Amino acid sequence: MASDTGPIYSFDFTDSFYRANGIEPTKVLDRVNGNDGISIVDDTSQSNRRDVRVLLTVTTYDHSGNLYFFHPFAFLMPDSFTNNSAGQAARQLAESANLYAFPRAANPQGEAFPKRQDDVSDLRDGYFSNNPLGLWKINFVRYTPAATGTPAGQAALAQLAASNGTDLDGTPVIRTLSELESLRDSGYVTIRAAPVDGSEGPPWFSCPIMKDPRNGAIAPDSFLDVPRDANGTPTAASQEFLNEFQCLKNTGDYCN
Repeated sequence: MASDTGPIYSFDFTDSFYRANGIEPTKVLDRVNGNDGISIVDDTSQSNRRDVRVLLTVTTYDHSGNLYFFHPFAFLMPDSFTNNSAGQAARQLAESANLYAFPRAANPQGEAFPKRQDDVSDLRDGYFSNNPLGLWKINFVRYTPAATGTPAGQAALAQLAASNGTDLDGTPVIRTLSELESLRDSGYVTIRAAPVDGSEGPPWFSCPIMKDPRNGAIAPDSFLDVPRDANGTPTAASQEFLNEFQCLKNTGDYCN
């Protein structure tokens, strides 16, 4: 068999592995194919991976605010799940795994890009052992008028910004699930899941998060996507991801 020429995390799954885990690969959207600018054709010896290696790497905080990286493989629509028990289980899994995206305030409803900050993903409840395809439900987080237009909201945002810095809209970066839930409970953010009928785009996607990005898990030819302003400048929070990514890519370890 051929030897791997790239890290296992970055190779797309085979059709048979998708189907065995409840996803019909012919009915997903924007699946990486090796000729799309974000992936290349490469050899892997892994039985559940195919010879397409993803170069695009995306950032996320976990529920506690730790830095993680993932590769996007495909977006899922309602008919992407197989019509059997595996598909039912995959749908339930995707619905229970929440990834929070942060669209710019000016974005239309349901439009995640451009993002104002890096994502937040809930990695609790055995994500790495129970979610083999890295399925996620997409949730959109937006600040409310109560947050930006009332003294109490402005005070709460100022306190969070002093701790976490600000995003591309000038509002505070949200790093943890507890921060997000506290803001929601106070009426300062809304959390809205993409409609499950697909009327506003794919409600779910496959993007396995790297459990351990050290020791060559990030390939030398991979590249990172972070939120940037019109001049291409990342926020200070995103710069933290960029720094760690470069250290992991060049040395195989974190910066510190």
